[in-house]
Amino acid sequence: MKAISTQARVAVFAFAITAASTSFVVHAQEKILIGQSAPLSGPVADVGRDIRDGALAYFAKVNAAGGINGRKIEMITLDDVSDRKRAGANAKMLIEEKKVSLLYGFASATLSLDAIPIAEANGMAIFAPFSGSLAIRDKKSVYTVRASYGDEISRIVAHWSVFGATKMAVIHYDDEVGKVNYTTVADLLKAHGQTPHRVSVKRGAKVDPKVFEDLFAYGPQVIIATTQFPPVLELIDAMAKSSKSFPISALSFVNPDELAGSKAAKGTNVTQVVPNPRTTSVPIVKECGEVMAAAKVELNYTTLESCIAAKVLVEGLRKARGTSPKEVVAGLQKIGKYDTGGFVVNISDTSQHGSNWTDLSILSRGGTYRN
Repeated sequence: MKAISTQARVAVFAFAITAASTSFVVHAQEKILIGQSAPLSGPVADVGRDIRDGALAYFAKVNAAGGINGRKIEMITLDDVSDRKRAGANAKMLIEEKKVSLLYGFASATLSLDAIPIAEANGMAIFAPFSGSLAIRDKKSVYTVRASYGDEISRIVAHWSVFGATKMAVIHYDDEVGKVNYTTVADLLKAHGQTPHRVSVKRGAKVDPKVFEDLFAYGPQVIIATTQFPPVLELIDAMAKSSKSFPISALSFVNPDELAGSKAAKGTNVTQVVPNPRTTSVPIVKECGEVMAAAKVELNYTTLESCIAAKVLVEGLRKARGTSPKEVVAGLQKIGKYDTGGFVVNISDTSQHGSNWTDLSILSRGGTYRN
């Protein structure tokens, strides 16, 4: 065997150093791509924009500090106009064409449904969908940082049981997710020997006045709203026109910030799944308030929830060995018990849903919520 010359050894050594150096540069410049589909236009566009902006504000803070192991975070958001099929198509494009590492912050369970099988087929996580619906919480690709609607409804039922309320009505959407939400309420009330009156409305459409007439004729002691804010505002308006008054308790899905914009909604109860944005004594509220101010974004319940979710996601990304979908999933499962700053989550390979924390608030004068 011929001996390798000194000149050849030097050449091999130089090549090795160059390759290692090049690998480091590529690693440092590589981005972590996150995909999001959200309603950036249409009747609930404010919700989608708040989810996007809350996350972007926190990612900007992380990027300014050098990113994650030298990698900057980039979130690609596509508009779905709150349309389920479009959200599914967006997910397909984000995964297959944009090559994202995970999906983030879809604005509802309905908008997540068609994206879930696509994510599962690619071993990818759908992180922090803005929904507590049981319709998606049993899917292996879904990881959440908020309480379930079951947790929220339990809080509502416990509250009104103290006052002896036994005659309840439930407003829900007439689609797959809406029916699951109704069943969640019905199952909890069944344990109390109650069957709620059912009020079904079409998602994204005006409510037929006769629906409210039938509801008022039933005469509920409490109305539980599992929809977003438009049907609730229509209900409040219909009560005012009919000189009727029934207590309303809405799930967090109502979008409390939009509801607060209506003076007529004063007195409505809303369950919350994150702390009050005005409670700056809570460290995570203070931190998110600072990053929102830096990004010139309003701090409200939606942007706060998205900021918290983004912080939890960053913790998972730090624990991931790489940026492939499967490596990101493994990182998320290593988060464990994590205190974001007064709001604790616990995510692991046996616990995909990080929180069951809820609070009950009431919309008071001036459009603010009191706990």
